[in-house]
Amino acid sequence: MIELGPATEDEMVLAFLRGEIESPRFSALYKQCFDQLRPMGFNPQNLVENADLRSPRDNAQRIAILKAVRGYRASQFLFAGFPNDVLWRRVGLESTDWNTIKYANHSTWLTVSGGTRIVADGANNIDSVAAAENANQNIKAVADALRNGKRYAELIGVGDEAGEIILVEGHTRATAYALVRLPECAECIVGSSPTMRTWKFY
Repeated sequence: MIELGPATEDEMVLAFLRGEIESPRFSALYKQCFDQLRPMGFNPQNLVENADLRSPRDNAQRIAILKAVRGYRASQFLFAGFPNDVLWRRVGLESTDWNTIKYANHSTWLTVSGGTRIVADGANNIDSVAAAENANQNIKAVADALRNGKRYAELIGVGDEAGEIILVEGHTRATAYALVRLPECAECIVGSSPTMRTWKFY
């Protein structure tokens, strides 16, 4: 793992939206949010694809979208129990890091990893352990796209004092990275807090 420097909450939120906006599971929810914003003068393309992180208005709107869809800053849904005092940084994940990075504590990823929550185990089990939510097929599709040169938004994770990283967003992409083992690092925005273990999926 290579330390790349600090990151901001606004950068994390933007990466989160970029990671999920085309997700088979969540794209419809994001589209609904964006449709509601158009009459107020917000352009979805400018909010996500051509984002201006210097705009307080746009940053606040992205946070509001993540709150509506995923419960961010509301301690709901994915972010149930998530602390409010998180500090963010960027790291580059190398191929050996997948042997220690964990999935969030969720049934789909417990299944695909054989109960270990280790991303490398999920990659190793991709052809032998069927998981819910079309996880296996989605992972293989992303792996094929990576092999063909496509690159994705940063992963989002959280860490503890011991250096452990647990994924918050990007489980499918992380497993595909472990499967393909690209020569370059996969970038991840990692949050830390003294109370991170209060997060429901830690």
